[in-house]
Amino acid sequence: MREQGVNDLPRKLTTSTYDLLRAIKRGIGGRDYAELETALRRLQTTSISTSIRQPKKRTSTSKGFNWLDAWEIDTDTGSTAEWNGVLS
Repeated sequence: MREQGVNDLPRKLTTSTYDLLRAIKRGIGGRDYAELETALRRLQTTSISTSIRQPKKRTSTSKGFNWLDAWEIDTDTGSTAEWNGVLS
């Protein structure tokens, strides 16, 4: 994407669970896969609230979002599980 001059990530990311664990510098044992699933659950349920100030206005707007809209670990794709995540 950098070579194309695009800086934004797509909202939906798909990779193998193995590659995701390696990219975040984690092990690849059974416990690491279980901890990844636990971490994804936490990211999906973490709510962020912020107040965004509007330029030239004296009021502010409160906004909220979650880090992940959805995620899925598909273990039926063969020897490597596939990970799909939708960023907020």
